[in-house]
Amino acid sequence: CSCCCLLGLLFCRSSGSDWVDLIDGFTSNMLLTTVGLGEYLLVGWIIGGRDFAVLMQHRLGWTLTSFWLLSWRMIGPIALSILMLAGWHATVMNPPVSEPWALAIGWMMAGVPLSVALVIYLTVQDHDGGSFSLGGCVRRGRPEKELLERRGGGGGGGGAA
Repeated sequence: CSCCCLLGLLFCRSSGSDWVDLIDGFTSNMLLTTVGLGEYLLVGWIIGGRDFAVLMQHRLGWTLTSFWLLSWRMIGPIALSILMLAGWHATVMNPPVSEPWALAIGWMMAGVPLSVALVIYLTVQDHDGGSFSLGGCVRRGRPEKELLERRGGGGGGGGAA
């Protein structure tokens, strides 16, 4: 609590609006759109839209139409990629702050979390000793029940330890 309070004092100073612009410019334009694009790619391509639809049907009882499959695989990633590239271009061409040290902080706020997530994805091992792959069960053709058990159960799948 004390640490967050001390960090919050940055926004109470006369330079507070510059800090808000810095965080808003780099975090929303770069980090959040990249995370959103990753979610689209995860559902549409890594897990697979059809397999995700099977999980939704099993867990929630919802039957998803082909519109959602098309959105997850094509419409969403394309639209978010355009928005992400436009945001990156705007940040590079018209930086939210002019001081070089502040720009370095902004780029670190955007780059460090993405780099850490990539390193974790590439280095974490799954229970079988192979590389961690979120869609590995689906791509190997395992049935839904085994997929649900491996993911810790849920929805009546009877979780496995």
